[in-house]
Amino acid sequence: MKVLGFIKKYYLPIVFSTLFGLFLSFSANAQFTVPLPTTSPSTQNPDFEFLVSWRAINFVPPDYQGKIVPSKNSIIEISFDLLDNGKFVDVSKQQINWNVDRDSFKSGVGLKSIITTFDKVSTKLVEIELPNYSDKIYGGAYLNKFVNIPAVSPEVVINAPYPNKTIGVKQNAFQAVPYFFGISSLGQLNFGWEVDGQKMENDPNYPSILALDLTSQGSPESGANILIKVLVKNITDLFEFAAKTINLNIK
Repeated sequence: MKVLGFIKKYYLPIVFSTLFGLFLSFSANAQFTVPLPTTSPSTQNPDFEFLVSWRAINFVPPDYQGKIVPSKNSIIEISFDLLDNGKFVDVSKQQINWNVDRDSFKSGVGLKSIITTFDKVSTKLVEIELPNYSDKIYGGAYLNKFVNIPAVSPEVVINAPYPNKTIGVKQNAFQAVPYFFGISSLGQLNFGWEVDGQKMENDPNYPSILALDLTSQGSPESGANILIKVLVKNITDLFEFAAKTINLNIK
């Protein structure tokens, strides 16, 4: 009994101390796998696709086939559709925010399009934002799309249908064809024609056309060069203008 009491008194505390130390060492080095919470559909980032289209209400010739690009003071209409896995999504009940050049522009439920004015000659940054998209699969998803819409300055082209840029001294006609002016009709433009630096008078009923008879300027030499220039201005905005010069030869 004395031996058993001696063991309990002296050896058991040592054994317990050693086992407790081993447990602490194991705990410090052990790696525990803690199950992480699964991501619910409401917090997932759905892989939606925005189909954004825009058009500028701007002046171009009737036979123009290209994209009508806005210039200063042009009105532009921007709209979008939303696709999920290639299928169109109904956003008629979704809150939609439109931001233009980093500023809030317009918001509303189901607001799929806006109309705004291009008030500067530079790229316009448009953001479409669905801050809390929800449907049967997703809930509370944040969707957005940035679109850069370029701008151009007005242009004018002189239509001179003469082979080899060679004209005769009589019955020559040239037409100025304007592009990308912020107007609705040619009547809002002023056309100024010059030939070799001399201002020319043209028919006020057809201001975009220059009828040129060089015999009125003397007897031009055959093979001489002639410069024809047109300056087109927006009557309602004198800062919107375009010019074009062509160099022709005389037969």
